Amino acid sequence: MTRSTSTAAFTAALGALLLLTAAPLTAQTAVPVPAGGSTAKGLIIGAHLNGSRITAKEVTDQSDSGVGFGLQLGYGFTSQLAIVLSGTAAAMKSDERDDYTLTHYDVMGRYSFTGPTRRIVPYVEAGYSRRELSMDDVTLDLGNSPSTDDVSVSGNGITLGGGAQYYISPKLALGVGLKWTTGDLTTVKFGKVSIDGQNIDSKTLRLDLGVTWYPMPGW
Repeated sequence: MTRSTSTAAFTAALGALLLLTAAPLTAQTAVPVPAGGSTAKGLIIGAHLNGSRITAKEVTDQSDSGVGFGLQLGYGFTSQLAIVLSGTAAAMKSDERDDYTLTHYDVMGRYSFTGPTRRIVPYVEAGYSRRELSMDDVTLDLGNSPSTDDVSVSGNGITLGGGAQYYISPKLALGVGLKWTTGDLTTVKFGKVSIDGQNIDSKTLRLDLGVTWYPMPGW
């Protein structure tokens, strides 16, 4: 074997080694998702219609219900595990009082059962929620004279949920979800006056129908 032949063989072997080494590094940058597959990895942006129901037995024996709208923003750290922030507001109807707005702010951890050939993806989630019931221009008789201002009742809670998404494409999914929240409403606010320590036990149930966009699936 001549010196030039040995040099050429060494160069070819070195080139092949570099190609094999570069391939895994490229795969770590972005994991391609098949056209018929699904992933929760990457940025998550969503919007949904909402149906809400609340029960607070210390206030009333009946449950109030209403409909509204919500938005969500999240990030998937793996193809299954993500953290999702969401906000939902619903216009509630009541037979015993004036109509009011029920607002939820959620911080949820979500596990999705995604797969490279799976379009229908169930998921479960759990997290922390902040809830607020608010009513505008309420008149209260405080003894000396009637006073009109905005009223709100708020508190924190624990939320459990689950649902399913249908991936139209790796970037777009239609979904249905159910969330159940329990906890105390602890703060009553009238205008600028707040009263804490109320401990009103309440439970809310929410049904969401929406669409989720994954602009960079696999990243």
